[in-house]
Amino acid sequence: MQRRLITRLLGLSWLAPGLARAQAVELGGVVFEPQIALAGKTLVLNGAAIRYKAVVQVYAVGLYLPGKMNSAKAVLESSGPRRVHDVMLRDVSGAELGKTFTKSFEQNATREDLMASITQIARLGEVFSARKQLKSGESFTFDWIPGVGTVMSLSGQPVGEPFAGAGFFNGMLKLWIGEADSAGVRDALLGTPRTRRNRE
Repeated sequence: MQRRLITRLLGLSWLAPGLARAQAVELGGVVFEPQIALAGKTLVLNGAAIRYKAVVQVYAVGLYLPGKMNSAKAVLESSGPRRVHDVMLRDVSGAELGKTFTKSFEQNATREDLMASITQIARLGEVFSARKQLKSGESFTFDWIPGVGTVMSLSGQPVGEPFAGAGFFNGMLKLWIGEADSAGVRDALLGTPRTRRNRE
């Protein structure tokens, strides 16, 4: 029954007719709509960026929030639905991506959030490791839905049960907007892009 509820909530996540007033953002061939609906709420595209490794494009990422926010603190303290949507721009090993996310989570999380999220982090690694590759064009999404948890989707399909705990979702957000900013996309997602392209 819970899976049916999640699917219904995610079914509301496409752009609702008549919502678009701002222009869509296109990066690396990926189009991020200016607004989406999630769990009955309208979210706006706060920012989008391309994650690079050296000179290679890895994925495009967009951050959707209840309203525009330009500080990580405000994003992390927001209580409404939120979404991080990533679209692969090249083929990447699932295990490699899982290890990268796990390492970045550990670098950015507080000790309390890390200890509270150990089970969820382990499961996240298993989800990615189960995929031999994430191919160019495939996507993964993390949705925070109040009262439900963090719903992870691969190419639009929910993966298992929701991840419990707001600390886990905020820990995932910090992969992209945390102090360590290992993905090099923080400023663009917060609407304050740097004058030079971020690369690792």
